[in-house]
Amino acid sequence: ETIARAHDGTLLLTPRADGGLRVTVELPSAAGSGDGRPARALPSP
Repeated sequence: ETIARAHDGTLLLTPRADGGLRVTVELPSAAGSGDGRPARALPSP
């Protein structure tokens, strides 16, 4: 969480119905490093 916040990001922890924990880290992209579209989300394991 400290690293995510240090980079103006967020950390979300969500329990999964079938057990385990989903961890979502969102970080802003660097200015000018992309086309403005969000990155593709990866499927859950």
